[in-house]
Formats: sequence, structure tokens, C-alpha cells
Amino acid sequence: MMMRKMLFGIVAGLLVFSVGVRAEDNDSADQKVAADKAADRTALKGDFAQERADKKQRREDRHELSKDRRADNREDRKDRRENHRHK
Repeated sequence: MMMRKMLFGIVAGLLVFSVGVRAEDNDSADQKVAADKAADRTALKGDFAQERADKKQRREDRHELSKDRRADNREDRKDRRENHRHK
């Protein structure tokens, strides 16, 4: 996760720098390039947001699975104790 944040920061910094440098030239081709880069940056931010959401969901799923396993293990131990007493 830390590596991705660093990579995102570097990419975002380069985009901002390149858009700022290119903004000095004000012809339509430069404006299109700047708009494309801004769109790419927006898409990249969306991808990172989706990745964070997916990671959060996986973490919640793992937690729920762990909780279910603990409950199943408790139930198994309880059943074994009850079966052992009745023998």
C-alpha cells in the first residue's frame, strides 16, 4: 500500500508539473494534452479509490470468516464436551 501511495504521488506530481509547464503554451493541441492528462489523473484516482474499497472489503470478509470459524470451533468444542459426558 505504501509503495502504491508513493507511486501515485510521483505520478500526480509529474502530471501537475507537466500540465503547469504545458499551460504556458496556449494552443489547442496543448490544451487537449492537458485535458487528456487531467482525465487520466481522474481515472487513476478512481482506480486507486476502487482498490482501497476492494482492500477494505477483503479485510472485512477475512474478519467475518475468522469470526465464523471461531464460532464454529466453539460449537464443535461444546458438542464434543456434551458427547463426551453422555458416554
